[in-house]
Amino acid sequence: NRIISTKELVQKHRVLSPLFDLLEKETAKTVRFKDFSFKTTDTGIKLEMSGEARGYAALALQSDIFNQSSFLKDPIFSNLSLNDKGDVSFNLKATIDESLLSYEKS
Repeated sequence: NRIISTKELVQKHRVLSPLFDLLEKETAKTVRFKDFSFKTTDTGIKLEMSGEARGYAALALQSDIFNQSSFLKDPIFSNLSLNDKGDVSFNLKATIDESLLSYEKS
């Protein structure tokens, strides 16, 4: 029983470091994220962030990068606005593929 329950715990355990590695690798140099929120819902693991990009072209590039990722599903950029420096502020919502956060795989 202990072995079975331990296996179940390991299978359900999540690790965030692969998500941060993915964000580090797949974030354009002209984009930065400021706020980070992560929660589990009935429909999956939801990621919410806000950030700034050095223009609309940089944000479009970031959108393309995230849309090609197999681990980020349905990335949606919203609340686009220019700040006083000319940078584009935005919010991002996406669903994370649960296999990315699997303790067993990491």
